[in-house]
Amino acid sequence: MKKLVLLIALFWAIANAFFALEPHLEVTALDSVAIPYEYDYVMQLPNGDLQFYKLNYGTSSIQFYGFQYLSQTNEITIQENLGTSTVLDGLYPMRRYTLERFGNYYLVHKLVSGLAVFKLDQGTLTSRIINEFSFDQYFFLNQMTEIVSEDAMAIALADSLVYYNFIDGSSETLLQGAEYQCTTQIPIVISLPDSYFVYIKDQLSVSADPEEWTIFGSDGNLLFTQISTDPILLINYIGKSSGSGTDKIHGRWYTPAIASDSRTFSYECSFFEPDSLHIYFVGTPGSSMHESALHFFPFSDNRILRMYYDDFFESVFMYCNYVPLEQFPEVIFTFNWGNSYPVLTAISEDITTMTVRLPDQIAILTLWTYDFPAVHEFYFPASTNTSTVCTTFTYNNNLRLLNNQKIYSYHVAVSSEVADEVNSCSAVELQAYPNPVRSGEQLAISSNTKQPLMLDIYNIKGQKMRSLAMDKSGKISWDLLGDDGAAVASGIYILKPRNASSSKPTKIIILK
Repeated sequence: MKKLVLLIALFWAIANAFFALEPHLEVTALDSVAIPYEYDYVMQLPNGDLQFYKLNYGTSSIQFYGFQYLSQTNEITIQENLGTSTVLDGLYPMRRYTLERFGNYYLVHKLVSGLAVFKLDQGTLTSRIINEFSFDQYFFLNQMTEIVSEDAMAIALADSLVYYNFIDGSSETLLQGAEYQCTTQIPIVISLPDSYFVYIKDQLSVSADPEEWTIFGSDGNLLFTQISTDPILLINYIGKSSGSGTDKIHGRWYTPAIASDSRTFSYECSFFEPDSLHIYFVGTPGSSMHESALHFFPFSDNRILRMYYDDFFESVFMYCNYVPLEQFPEVIFTFNWGNSYPVLTAISEDITTMTVRLPDQIAILTLWTYDFPAVHEFYFPASTNTSTVCTTFTYNNNLRLLNNQKIYSYHVAVSSEVADEVNSCSAVELQAYPNPVRSGEQLAISSNTKQPLMLDIYNIKGQKMRSLAMDKSGKISWDLLGDDGAAVASGIYILKPRNASSSKPTKIIILK
């Protein structure tokens, strides 16, 4: 009997050791809570709680209410009156925009006599009426004003740029003169990541006049001006997104551009040097002339997800590229959502969820760097009172979904064995020599980590060509053959350590 028990224990240990190596991703429903109050806006606080705001409009007044969702206890606080702003002449709810920035919520309204700026810092309401300037009927509120620091905004007038402190009412003119008189241009201010903002005299057509981009620090200090006559820049109208501001992904920021036929594209921008601005025009990846860009999302340390709506086919498409797009324009993965509108949420650097509300259920689809491009699908029952549009937040691997006056919570995680495996090679750096390499030669690959490592080699289309098993020496050679034993074609290839979350891809060029 003792030998039998030992034998069973041995088999159990072997089975556990075997199956522990199998990776798996889990999405688990935690709890849900009804939202007892109506709300207009919601944002996540640094501790993971959710802050809700409700605005009640009068003829010339706005009343603000607020309540919170406490993530630790899964409870909703009592709704509180945060204050009322009155004497707002010409108040019209549609002539406004909202921003979530610097941990606060901002509301900017156009009035007959000027602007009204509201700042909500959880339970504290701050407001300011700005009527010191002339705002004509052609004043584009969302384009010509911008929150550039926690308590300041930039205002682009017809012939000047003003830096305005909406707490104490002080102001400073940053740009003024004949060269800033906009006749055939529209002045635009866009807040950039990392404490910058840009003032643009946006051309609406190709002309002899160049387009100017002037970069400032968030404190209003002028840094540099870049002038461009690029025809692509001149014929496309620069758009702006409300919400949290300009997307920044892997060191580059993305801002929309509207073509003459109303299609929406994007610019991929970066500061190559402290005093230089680099701009790359990002077109739609498909051939349809009806596609319009939506948003950009990070995925892993070297990929970007793009959402497009094709109004000709009435379908939503998601595309995945390596970054930057200027260097890696080829799409490596495509997913068609049909007429559903998914919400993308980055759970971690390695896991991104795509959430859609369906009749009677909530679908949570996930992409994971471990086995990309596999799509993991999870479905959870929900009430029949459906709404396809969801709002999602993530905190500590928990995904919270707001839909139909209810908060649903889910936990997204991988097995501990896989997490350890991923972390064990999270700082891998690879070198390849010679590079470029000619067909028929050997490519020597070395790693900064002295440990066993799986390497995957992809072509520019994202197709895996070869997998190599590096031993603990940290060195291996590639004979430029694919897994099928045939020589790969000349071109660009991507070398990437498997499961190394913070490694960057190594580009390999094979010549004939």
